[in-house]
Amino acid sequence: MRLATFLVAIGMFLMCFSSVFSEAAVMAWQQSGGTIGSERINLQVQASSVPGQIGIAGYTDQEVNKLIESWNGKAAYSIKGSFPLKADNRQKEVNTAGIGGDYSDFTSILLDRGSMISKASIERRDQVVVISDSLADYLFGSADVLGKELFIRDKKFRIIGIYRSENNLMEWMTKGVRPEALLPSTVFADLSPESRVGTILLEASGDALLNGEAEVHKALMDNNLSVETYKIRIGEKSLRLIQQLPRLLPALTGILTLVLGLMWMRRIAGGTYSRMKLALQIGDSNEVMKRERFYMLKQMLSFFAIGVSTAVLVLLARFSFFYPC
Repeated sequence: MRLATFLVAIGMFLMCFSSVFSEAAVMAWQQSGGTIGSERINLQVQASSVPGQIGIAGYTDQEVNKLIESWNGKAAYSIKGSFPLKADNRQKEVNTAGIGGDYSDFTSILLDRGSMISKASIERRDQVVVISDSLADYLFGSADVLGKELFIRDKKFRIIGIYRSENNLMEWMTKGVRPEALLPSTVFADLSPESRVGTILLEASGDALLNGEAEVHKALMDNNLSVETYKIRIGEKSLRLIQQLPRLLPALTGILTLVLGLMWMRRIAGGTYSRMKLALQIGDSNEVMKRERFYMLKQMLSFFAIGVSTAVLVLLARFSFFYPC
């Protein structure tokens, strides 16, 4: 009995913790999507895709800009890589992203000070950079570095913005590691001509769940781009899958309750049968029934109560899963 109580208490604690964590994951996902939110289509380069002319998978900066011009809605993209950033006597190799298009509309970067990279800066190839507060503190010993300069591959860049480093468990589990420096995509391509666009974000139409992939395939073919290079993900599908998290654990708890309830009911029925069989072998049936009637009544009530409780818990915990096609 003590073991059962302990297991129930542990189960309730885990269920409450997981439900709260799941709700937090959903909120973090929603808040990270900028003004576009879940109304997006995400194209992520595939490792197994056909390589480009110089052996790296993905579209070039020019090819993606051509796609964006033909897309009916906002769009953005990023090129990721690693560069050594140097300031004064300190240097660090950091994850860096070249951003293009309407990048600020697709992500929620928390700027502590300064501004984000503008479309004009991207078009002019301005040598500007936005860095994280943790990188600023490492290179300069302070986050108050707006207007200061640093070097990337012997080229001078001016710091125009500082964004907050969300270095916590939720950040790591829901979005992964953020780059520590952001550059205009055109400048990134100049620094690393062999790089290719890793992520393309497109504003989705109202019927993206039904026609989103077909619209993307058409746009790619119209621009003579391979449709096999990137994996297409519909933002609304991803959101619906994440929204299942707060309800998934109660559903699993309902299944577990059902299994344990059936096992317990089987044990009660088996124990009652064995006891009655043994009693009938050594005594008169009428006498046995009279002597064991309270025991049988108690077992029958327990059997019924467990069955009803199991059925109620399963009905309360179940829900319809969303299956992405």
